[in-house]
Amino acid sequence: MEAWMFIWETVDGACDCAGLSVGGAAPAASPLDFAPHNRSAYTRRTPQIPCDGRTKGRQQPAVGEACERPPAVSPAPEETLKSALRYFAKSVTVISCAHSGKRYAMTATAVTEVCLEPPTMLICVNRSASLLAPLTAARYFAINILDRSQKRIAEDCGGRKTGAARFDDFDWAADTLQTPYLRNAQATIFCSIARTLTFGTHTVIVASVESARSTEGAKTPLIYLDRRYVETGLDPVLA
Repeated sequence: MEAWMFIWETVDGACDCAGLSVGGAAPAASPLDFAPHNRSAYTRRTPQIPCDGRTKGRQQPAVGEACERPPAVSPAPEETLKSALRYFAKSVTVISCAHSGKRYAMTATAVTEVCLEPPTMLICVNRSASLLAPLTAARYFAINILDRSQKRIAEDCGGRKTGAARFDDFDWAADTLQTPYLRNAQATIFCSIARTLTFGTHTVIVASVESARSTEGAKTPLIYLDRRYVETGLDPVLA
């Protein structure tokens, strides 16, 4: 049998629902019916077709009119998220550190600033990465922001080379703590680890900024977009 539903709408837009059969059976009592102090909040009592209860802030449909429901939102599984992230342009960096007399470097795009007061950065490193153990042991590292001409560095430190071979062909220097950094990177941010958090497949590292340096000239960063390295200029977006 087709059923109808009464909706008690309160002043603040909240609602309470009770079923009523077409045959005239009495509606189920609303919990609010037994709270006299709430009756002053009622504004109207309108018959409606069955609805899912999400009516706050919406105009009520007329009797017999279909009840509008919000579009279903599917969860974002791994493959769906990967597809969405292909539209997410990211600046390419190389994370570098030194520990026990050895140097380590890894290409990374999961890098961002947290805040300026105090100056803080955040990086995410896969738990299977060879960089993670020496990085967390050293506590100090550099974030080298690459120029569009440094695609080869990104590829070498992204897996084409391993270990010390990643430092063979480029202009590397070291700070007073022996942290390696690229002299000709667009910019370099020197950090010390403040906190770490293991989440899923990655370790999230929150780091305090100790110092930063940048080169003169045009800002032409290397960008990773749609699973490939691209470049961008500084042309303003037209309205």
